[in-house]
Order: sequence, then C-alpha cells, then structure tokens
Amino acid sequence: MARLNARLFLRLLGIYLTTDLLLCLLCMGGLFLHAEHRGAELAAMVNELGVPSAETTRWMEAGDSTVSALDREPGGIGAEWLGLLPAETRAGLRSLSGRGGALFFFFWEESDGNAAYVIELAGESGNYAVSVDLSAPVRMMSVGMQ
Repeated sequence: MARLNARLFLRLLGIYLTTDLLLCLLCMGGLFLHAEHRGAELAAMVNELGVPSAETTRWMEAGDSTVSALDREPGGIGAEWLGLLPAETRAGLRSLSGRGGALFFFFWEESDGNAAYVIELAGESGNYAVSVDLSAPVRMMSVGMQ
C-alpha cells in the first residue's frame, strides 16, 4: 500500500511541477511579446519623428517606457533569427536590466524590484535605446511565487 501511495505522490508531484513550469514559460513568453510590440511601436515613432531630446526622455520616464539616445554602439543579445519579432526591432540588440545592473528573474529581490526590457537600435538619426518597464507585470507574477 505504501508503494502505491508513493507512486501516486510522485506522479502528482511530476504533474504539478510540469504545470508550474509551463505556466512560467507562458508568462515569460507573453511578457517578452508585450515588451517587443511596445518597443516596436516606439521604434516606429523614432523612425518617423527622430530620437527625442533629453528633456522629453525625462517626461517619458513617468510612463512605462522610454526612448533615449545612445552615445555608443548598441550592445546586447541579437535575435534576428526569431521570426516572431516585429520588423521595426528585429535588428536590435536586447537585454534585461534592473536598477543594479543585469537582471535575471531568480534574483528579483536584489534588483530593488525594477526590471526593464531594453532594445538598442541603430537608426538614421543615431543610436538609441528603447526601454520598456516590466516592473508591474513581473511584480504581479512574482506575488504568486512567494
């Protein structure tokens, strides 16, 4: 009887862990697609209107995203091979960042709760970075993990 109960327990544990992993992957995928499409909207605006001034960038910080000029070459991880990406940002280099530097969701508490998805692009009017604030959605997802 104990062997049957242990087998059932391990099967249910496996189902539970697989479901949790699937939910985490779906949430991260949705978050990635949201940030990509928001970044594509902003990149299209930059292509149309040009890179905003430093004063305008300060006003944008009150929202959920910012566009700022870069004084260096774009840096990050390229994802041109991924066909799901919008055309406006396909050539950009991506990174996740927190207030204290590079951010991985496993070290959420160390980053002061701030997370941003950054796409760095080279445009006609200069290099610029599109930063989409992910703090609110990640905070909402992390409540269930605590």
